[in-house]
Amino acid sequence: MLNQMIKKLFPHINDELAKYVNGDDYTNLIISKFKVPDYEKWKSKINGVKLGDTVLLSDSTDQNVCYTAFKTSSKTIGELKVIDFFYIQKSRIADFFIIYVKSRVVANYPDEKIIYPSTLIVSPETIYAPFFREARTLIIENYPNAQMIPFYMLSRDVSLTIPHFKGEKINYYRALFGYEGDILNSHITGDPNFWF
Repeated sequence: MLNQMIKKLFPHINDELAKYVNGDDYTNLIISKFKVPDYEKWKSKINGVKLGDTVLLSDSTDQNVCYTAFKTSSKTIGELKVIDFFYIQKSRIADFFIIYVKSRVVANYPDEKIIYPSTLIVSPETIYAPFFREARTLIIENYPNAQMIPFYMLSRDVSLTIPHFKGEKINYYRALFGYEGDILNSHITGDPNFWF
């Protein structure tokens, strides 16, 4: 059942991306992102909302083709400090969204500090499950037609040529969410097929 639903989602994503194959159209999505009513809706519905024990902040950067909300949490256990960044991203291409947690461990020893590589948690694992549920509910309440994109799809190459990227091969994450930077370069844990 899940595989059939995901197979139907791929053509839908490509149809939405095809609307922006013209490089100017895609670039305008990035340039105009803070000047459209959808951004005001995003800020008014997402920014400042309490999920768990922390408040979401709406923080979208100019180079991305999505809106981003995040919250942080940290705890110290002996010399180790665990910092979690909880993210919700909604694409401007269409009402596609992703939810993930970027977790970083820093070891503070008396003579040195070691920052370990980030881990991306991509499904509702253990202590992160409530955030995934609450974030999904928040998105669906405000964007009823929104569809979550499973992480395994995000690493696949886009078959369309989008002139904005000047011939560079790009994956679905970069096309739908992040023009600069690629979260998929992190160590990924959890179920990349997860989709609600």
